[in-house]
Amino acid sequence: MLFDQFATMTQAAISGLGVALLPDYLADVELSEGRLQPLLQRSVSGSGSYWLVWPKARANYPPLEAFRTWLAAEISTSGSQ
Repeated sequence: MLFDQFATMTQAAISGLGVALLPDYLADVELSEGRLQPLLQRSVSGSGSYWLVWPKARANYPPLEAFRTWLAAEISTSGSQ
């Protein structure tokens, strides 16, 4: 699923539809009330970077492979512009 708002993403995660990658301050209330559970022991610091992750079992999934190939090509061409 794709969400363009943290609030919608938070509600989806609370409803059990997946994982939400949120800044800590946006999840504090939900975490303290037990509506969300952290996946990691500690927060991951970010510097404006993005990470692409996928389940090991789906590494060879054709749409994922196509997306990774496209993304790698976009990254390599964006550095030369």
